[in-house]
Amino acid sequence: MSDIFSKNKFTFMDFTVDPNANLLIKKQTEKRLETKVISLLILLAKNSGEVISRPQIMKEIWPDVIVGNEVIAQLIYSLRNALGDDAKFPKYIETIPKKGYRFMVKATLVNLKTTKQLTQKTQKTQKTQNVIMIKGLLITLVLTLLFILVNQFLSGKKSPFEIKSILPLTQKMGIETDFSFNAAHNKMVYKHYDEKNTDLYLRTLGESQSIQLTNDSWIESSPLWLDEDTLIYIRHKANVYQIMRKHRQQNSEVLYQSSSAIIDLALKKNDTTTITFIEYDYYKNDRLNELKHLNLLNGNIEYLHEQFPNLPSAIYNPLYSADGETLFFIDNNEGNKRIVALNLSSKSYNIITEAFTSIEHISLVDDEHLLISGALSATKGVWKINIAQHTIKLLLPSANGQRIIHAKLNSAEKLLYYATYKIQTDQVIANIEHQTLEPLPKLNSDAEELSGIYSANGKNIYFVSNRTGFFELWIYNVNSKALRQITKLKASKINRPIISPSGQYLAVVYQTDVLTLAIIAVQTGQIITKTKIPYLKFPLSWSHDEQSLYVSEHRGQVNIYQYDSQTLTATLIQNHAGLFAKESSDAQNLMLVDYQYNGIINKSLTSGEVTPINNTIDRLTSLMPGELKVIGQSIFTVKKGDEKSQLYRYPLTKNNLKPHSTWLMDLPHNSSVSDFNINGNEVILSLSSAPQGGIMQVKF
Repeated sequence: MSDIFSKNKFTFMDFTVDPNANLLIKKQTEKRLETKVISLLILLAKNSGEVISRPQIMKEIWPDVIVGNEVIAQLIYSLRNALGDDAKFPKYIETIPKKGYRFMVKATLVNLKTTKQLTQKTQKTQKTQNVIMIKGLLITLVLTLLFILVNQFLSGKKSPFEIKSILPLTQKMGIETDFSFNAAHNKMVYKHYDEKNTDLYLRTLGESQSIQLTNDSWIESSPLWLDEDTLIYIRHKANVYQIMRKHRQQNSEVLYQSSSAIIDLALKKNDTTTITFIEYDYYKNDRLNELKHLNLLNGNIEYLHEQFPNLPSAIYNPLYSADGETLFFIDNNEGNKRIVALNLSSKSYNIITEAFTSIEHISLVDDEHLLISGALSATKGVWKINIAQHTIKLLLPSANGQRIIHAKLNSAEKLLYYATYKIQTDQVIANIEHQTLEPLPKLNSDAEELSGIYSANGKNIYFVSNRTGFFELWIYNVNSKALRQITKLKASKINRPIISPSGQYLAVVYQTDVLTLAIIAVQTGQIITKTKIPYLKFPLSWSHDEQSLYVSEHRGQVNIYQYDSQTLTATLIQNHAGLFAKESSDAQNLMLVDYQYNGIINKSLTSGEVTPINNTIDRLTSLMPGELKVIGQSIFTVKKGDEKSQLYRYPLTKNNLKPHSTWLMDLPHNSSVSDFNINGNEVILSLSSAPQGGIMQVKF
């Protein structure tokens, strides 16, 4: 689909304007328009103002082919990109929920003969003719430039395949992902989850029904085929993680158990006696996670970090080459997003690519290629990469705000399978006093709205949104409901910002081609100063004089630094600390969370003396910045449970008795706190809808 504007196929359209300034689209009679995007534009334009249903689009553009709604969504997405349109604030194409699409610009489709007749009728005076010609030339120039830019943009991501159909393979309510195929490639096992259960299902390709393999209170993931009749997978419940083996309809057998999280199983194609997996280590051995082998014959465990001392500390998605001599993995160490190949014989490392801004999943295509689900710059989709040459090609862009989180390609049969994930996140104010949730309809859109924070006076909310296609910082006035975009960073990710005491500056960490810490002027959106950072960090607070920032690392949230706001040079303040920092009014002390103390301490910035304050906060290590705030003599925080989260208040000063916590409010499911207001009676929540997604099949 991404080759629809390739130079060998694209034909420019001519535009003119009638006396009423209506857009006239002239079909060229000499050349045939060969792209479906242009066909869709013509269909919508000639029915401008009317709602065109999906069945109408199918009938018009695919008269002899059966396609699903997903392929229409892909086409709409491509056309919107070509027109520079925004689905949230459309100028051209409006989505009518459950009905279809409407072209918002009044347009008339005419041919050359009609155009000549119209021109003759409108040439009443030379002045009128000149006005019409000028308008026509301007519109032609603008749209021609637009299509040139689109052509240049998409030709760099040209797909080697022509998509014939995109059809849903699963259609249950909830999400399906973590799928794998047997050796014959005629059976698929996958994970299905909704708000109640997570289970494994078996699907024989070509059949319409799936067989449920598990039905219990465990959460299953990462299923793989040991042989045609045997599966292995991970399951967990509470703090128990197990690797399981299941043969046909027999009961599952526990192969390995741990109290630490286990993720991502891997198998060699030519050796099914050893399972490779990742187990979280939480930096107990200076590593976020451990890569391990489980021998199925004797049950022995090997630590691959001992065999390969330079193995990164934060790796995911291990994957073996076809011959089993190379181990590929995602290296997320220090905030990097790279795919690395480890030669198991020579113990040498080779970086395959560092180009991606996010990587959801990798899978093996053949000896020469990997398949990547992720985002390159702001383009999300499925990509194919040549392992030796490191060249990247886009196979399928994601559409309609969806992420593609898992994909596998069967090149022989020209079939691509991928799993989609979509969730809408809105900003909501929780009023603790009234025990109510207050929606912000003027702030929220169909995009992701995240990480809202209050201004010092509570009159403004600063938040992150990707409604433009990129993540940017926005400001919302609580009283006037006015909304304004602050930045033009074109970021693939922005973490929670912090506002300076004067309200003039925002400190933020964002991801483009590099991870950056920046100071940004609120009024202009201008970057005042910035620096590249090697790994993810969280700005926590400003000093009172705005000369410093307090920033925590995110390598297990282990250190707090003081950054000079002019030069962005850093000074270590406290080891094994993070989450929250607040400077005293005299700038002599810093209140912060210390993970070794497992509570809040007060540290003198002059003498270094530490005074413990409170270490009774529940599940402190599970909290993220914004979920704990000291206001007056109280600590306001989130207490996270397995079933729900709650707001609590703790006393700041520790006495001889165990401080008594006060329940404030239950939080809705799928919500997270990003800030408390200055009085502690309101909270900004990121409230997510139930996730949607399924497994799709693409035929090339």
